[in-house]
Amino acid sequence: MPLGVLQMLKLHGGNKDMTTRELKRLIADEGKVLQNTKTGKTAYCVDVFAENVDLWKEIEDVTKKEVV
Repeated sequence: MPLGVLQMLKLHGGNKDMTTRELKRLIADEGKVLQNTKTGKTAYCVDVFAENVDLWKEIEDVTKKEVV
């Protein structure tokens, strides 16, 4: 399970030698979801490191389609 930011700060104790990495927030457009191309997991919103943005793509949200 990945560590959250607060857990990482506690773990490293605010070590000054830690490198800084840029986070990006991806939010799917209405009627769509984000899918991780590596794991297949989906989400409406994700926070990822900038170098991992290309692992996510936007696809149609088939669970929200109305059945007539």
